Amino acid sequence: MNKSTQQGFTLLEVMITLALVIPSMAVIFMCTERTSRNIVADDNVAKIMETLQRSAVRIGQIARPGSLSSFRVKANEDDVTNLMASRVGDWMEPIDGQTRSTMQFRSATGRLSMNAQGLTSPRSFVFVIDPEEQDNDRDDDEDGLVDEGKVLLEYDGNQVVMASNVENCEFNITGRTLRIVLGAGLVRRGGTIQRFSSEETLYLRNN
Repeated sequence: MNKSTQQGFTLLEVMITLALVIPSMAVIFMCTERTSRNIVADDNVAKIMETLQRSAVRIGQIARPGSLSSFRVKANEDDVTNLMASRVGDWMEPIDGQTRSTMQFRSATGRLSMNAQGLTSPRSFVFVIDPEEQDNDRDDDEDGLVDEGKVLLEYDGNQVVMASNVENCEFNITGRTLRIVLGAGLVRRGGTIQRFSSEETLYLRNN
């Protein structure tokens, strides 16, 4: 009798303990899962920001030795209307303070740095929208990003990807100052979009 009572009491203790422990374990699991998601999200943000910054720095390093007088931008409809260019897409001298997404220049070869004949062949940074997107300020491919694409370096028939999954690319020449801005976004949990930008500013060779 005493043995049976003792066994029943032990089983009751186990059931009470489980009733207390299981909810606590569920709470701990939920907190751990939420913390893990936040860590992953923060890690993704850090990776995108780091990649964006590196891309802007790389573009700046390539553009830095460019000769100021050699810089060109592609003409748009307003440029043609204002008689700054004959056709849309033609290369023209940049308008001081205006932002463009494409830029061309020539750099010193390192042999005759002060001689125009010692400049390299034209090098271009071109922002190309992804095939699934259109230049319409909309998320055409429904990935959360708007008009995203990549930045290409074109030279001597070659193409090098300098940045990808970029929502905007800006080149702005004011005086001797070249300002480079890259922007990107990240789809967060719940469908919200967090956007980032990285900026690189440098002074161009005045020749």
